[in-house]
Amino acid sequence: FFFGIELIDPSTGSCPVGRSLNEEECEAAGEFGSGWGRADTWDHETCGCFVDQNGIRYFNRHTGGCDHPDNGEKMICKTFAPPGAALTSCADIKNRWPATPDGEYTVHIGGVVHCDMAGGGWTRIVNVLGTTPQNQYAGVTGAVGSGASGAAFYKLADSAINMLADGHNVFRVQCGAKERLVSRTSGWTSERNQGGWEMDRDLDFTPDCGADRTGYVFADYPPQPLYDGADCRIADHMDYGESTGQTGCYSQGQGWGNALEVWWHPGWTPFEPGNCNCGARIAQWASGYSTPELCGARCWADPQCHAFGIWTNQYSGLCALFDTPCRSVCLDPSNVAAGYLVDTYNMISGRPWSPRNCNCGARVAAWDSGYSTPELCGAQCRANTQCQSFGIWTGRDSGTCVLFDAPCSDVCASPTDVLGGYTNDVYNI
Repeated sequence: FFFGIELIDPSTGSCPVGRSLNEEECEAAGEFGSGWGRADTWDHETCGCFVDQNGIRYFNRHTGGCDHPDNGEKMICKTFAPPGAALTSCADIKNRWPATPDGEYTVHIGGVVHCDMAGGGWTRIVNVLGTTPQNQYAGVTGAVGSGASGAAFYKLADSAINMLADGHNVFRVQCGAKERLVSRTSGWTSERNQGGWEMDRDLDFTPDCGADRTGYVFADYPPQPLYDGADCRIADHMDYGESTGQTGCYSQGQGWGNALEVWWHPGWTPFEPGNCNCGARIAQWASGYSTPELCGARCWADPQCHAFGIWTNQYSGLCALFDTPCRSVCLDPSNVAAGYLVDTYNMISGRPWSPRNCNCGARVAAWDSGYSTPELCGAQCRANTQCQSFGIWTGRDSGTCVLFDAPCSDVCASPTDVLGGYTNDVYNI
């Protein structure tokens, strides 16, 4: 499995077998070189994707003898994990190699898992088909099947799930059309009647409803509001793992027989080397939020927040939220010489935002074709310092990629013309 792309300096003429980028991938690799030149055929240049002596990125379609690179050329190739790399999760892989595509990867829990890299590095831990009887997944604490395919039922062992989560016990559950976050302080369990489950209906990382129900693994029925005004209506509830012969999961309005996926992500990824004010400070707390879990939860709750920092020496324990992601070049470093050291974290990159069908801000750039996936369009956004979100059109103008200068939020100030067929999926970077 390859995990991303790397620059090889000096060029040897062509990438090793199986590690070459195609033309579209090369054009989208905006983090390499000072810009995109063109694709053409040259006899005496590096074959495939390369950065020329002028710093511009090109793609050479020549497939003959590729052993005459010019001095100063650098190859761009797909890369494998280095020997001995302790890959802890899909989020870890995504953080190390941001260009990694969706697919199956091996992580430290000793098995192959499916990774949603376009969504920021989510690890799929359970995959239940609509035809899977509940007694095949509820009450079964061991591993079943393989994590290599979404076409069959599988689950990781509960012990492996909790080793993966390492205390970050928030899980994304997709049951039919409903998406929820469920959490349990003492970790994941496939056993019924264990208690301690809570459900976050609006995906802001703040639990809304208790999710303990006799005879189930978890279910937010009957209503168990966790605070005044919490929306725990019966008409919107979800059930997982009862004791009958029903299949799949239950979603109110759709009934039983829905396919279900459970995913895990820590919610953020450490961004090295740190010691940076990654953007304007939205909010800060001198104490009370001194861990990634607590500070990260504050960031999740604020739609403007894209990164956060925790001070570790001077002002130790300070949590600050930033309005832009941390990038490889820090424009506002902390004063390290005076002892102001900061651990920085980026929130999930490319998380689909709701509502869709929105122009989230002014358009920074747009392409009619060539960047029609979250990976490709997202790469263009990450390479543009003005870009805060992006949209991919799904109806009319299908495949169009547009970059916006503001993050998407719960209220869309400039919706697309849905009645005219202009629909899109939007993503915060």
